[in-house]
Amino acid sequence: MRRDLNRRAAHLCWAASMNDAPVLLAVLAHPDDESFRCGGTLALLARRGVRVQVLTATRGQAGSCGEPPLCRPDELPAVRECELRCACAALGVLPPILLDYEDGHLSEATRQSSSRRFSLLWTGCDLK
Repeated sequence: MRRDLNRRAAHLCWAASMNDAPVLLAVLAHPDDESFRCGGTLALLARRGVRVQVLTATRGQAGSCGEPPLCRPDELPAVRECELRCACAALGVLPPILLDYEDGHLSEATRQSSSRRFSLLWTGCDLK
């Protein structure tokens, strides 16, 4: 699953909200993928009235703390989440959804449990 999420960093899923305004859910593997991969497109769509929300499968805990280190490794998930929330605000999109899968272990998630999790999330998404 991780390879699949990385290969297709943003699967853009369209649906209609209750008032028929277009909505978009960008499904990404890690915090910062929204900025590196499709940030300009997400910001443009949000400015054009599309209700845009970012979903990341992980909190990016397997990432680098930088050199010199920005934080301790145990602090990295919270730092990455904060960066993601700030990036979404800067892009003009709704606050992000984080699924909290373990970064580096997405391949261990079963297709059935992942599909159910995405399905439940989509139906309860703040895109209505």
